[in-house]
Amino acid sequence: GDSMFIYGNSLGWLKGVDYIDNETEWETKFTGSICSTPASTGKVVVFGSADGSVYGLDVSSGKVVWQVSTGTPVLAAPIIIDEKVYIGGGSKAFYCINALSGEVIWTFGEVNGLIQGKPAVSGDNVVFGAWDRHLYCLSASTGKLKWKWNNNRPHLLYSPGNVVPAIS
Repeated sequence: GDSMFIYGNSLGWLKGVDYIDNETEWETKFTGSICSTPASTGKVVVFGSADGSVYGLDVSSGKVVWQVSTGTPVLAAPIIIDEKVYIGGGSKAFYCINALSGEVIWTFGEVNGLIQGKPAVSGDNVVFGAWDRHLYCLSASTGKLKWKWNNNRPHLLYSPGNVVPAIS
């Protein structure tokens, strides 16, 4: 619970470890590598997997509570605000998911490149970058596009693909 750290690895294990005595409390195996940094509500831990899904696990047992299939590897890190998960779902869409039930609240499907970083959320704005050369701002409540930006360079390496935006 309160004294646990949770991490994933390239072999597909998500592990919950008590950081006081360094004992593994649970470990759950997935078919894809886990590059996503997990986020937790205190009850559910959420992360993406290269197997193409976003998962919610019971934080105390490591058992899968819900799974949302995206169809492409999920490397992005989630952020949880008011029990809503905001996460890039691979290379085609960005998701808002109920952290406790796994219900998809909305999907923004106008992305054309891998979303790798963690989004930023402030008020009704969620901002994230993708390897399609764009930085996006969506309505956090509806998923509607507010704006998207690129630097007018054709090269993908100039993409905001792995940025973690800050909103000030």
